Amino acid sequence: MAGVSAGGGAPSAGMSGFGGISSGGAAEMAGLAGSDEVGGASGEADGGAEDGANSGGGGSSASSDVAGEGGEGGGAGAPDTTPPVIVSVTPVDGATAVRANTDIVITFSEPMDESETAHAFQSDDLRPGDIDLSWGRSGRVLTVHPIMGLDYQSASDPAPREYSYWITTLARDLAGNHLIQERTFSFTTLARYTQTLTPVDVRELVQNGTTKSECTDATTSLIAVGDTADNDALGALLTFSLGDLQSMPEAGDLVSAALAETTPGSYPAAISVFHVAVDPALATWSTELLNDIGTLTGGTHGLMDATPDSLDVSSAVDDDLKNTDARAGRTQYVLRWANGSNLDDSAQESDIQCQSVGLSVTYFAP
Repeated sequence: MAGVSAGGGAPSAGMSGFGGISSGGAAEMAGLAGSDEVGGASGEADGGAEDGANSGGGGSSASSDVAGEGGEGGGAGAPDTTPPVIVSVTPVDGATAVRANTDIVITFSEPMDESETAHAFQSDDLRPGDIDLSWGRSGRVLTVHPIMGLDYQSASDPAPREYSYWITTLARDLAGNHLIQERTFSFTTLARYTQTLTPVDVRELVQNGTTKSECTDATTSLIAVGDTADNDALGALLTFSLGDLQSMPEAGDLVSAALAETTPGSYPAAISVFHVAVDPALATWSTELLNDIGTLTGGTHGLMDATPDSLDVSSAVDDDLKNTDARAGRTQYVLRWANGSNLDDSAQESDIQCQSVGLSVTYFAP
């Protein structure tokens, strides 16, 4: 695979000389051999990894080399001639959707020569200066911590980022027995997506409740924001479907979200944006506003703005992701003048084309 470092350095091949290795200060991972779960690795209490590592399969080729502790085959005082093996790795070999805060944890079948075995860790993707290596007190569990976290792909390349590393036969136990063969492992991180959603429903809300219109043609229908000659305030309800995302992210995996004009508009006043959650067919002017997010346009009365405006709505989208079932997978916004009407007995409206405001979303997902 391509030699790309997690820390942004130049490509590198087969490296040694890893420094900053601590012994006894790091805690070990629990139940590693039987774990198929990918996530942020955390330490375990001293000694727990030995019980966990010998307890079961692990769902990976890395977990199949289970062997006994060195020296068990001989009698009292017999020399240890049993080579060590790798009992398990986390993330498991071939794991996908690994998160950026994940540590690599390698468990051996017996206590290892910590310095030599740390030098046996090699990677073109994780350079020595970008990782910390530490050992658990038993001397069997090596933790590789990416200092700046694992990388996700850039916005221009949504494919998962692959990481690969190998353990050479330089790895040896305390008796000097070396790993019989080199082992290679790999995994991929979450993919990064950027999409712009168009509304699935746009409706005009009138303050007095007597009129409510709906966009029937996305390319020609208009919705008014402003007020009427009778000083009735006009607002627009925009509904987006989170189900239109290419891959549904979990709450917390959202990078950013913004309401943005797909084409510049002409507004006689600044338009305020409110987060709501309602069945579009039941929406009225008095629909409860969950949050006053801010102003989509920074204009003043009479402004003609040729630059598309945008407003960060990340907190609203993240809240909707946390409540996706209760809100039917929707994220919704009301656009209107902050004060409803300027009470000047004249109609002043911004006609918004139904598809002229989109929702740009960047997120991580499998």
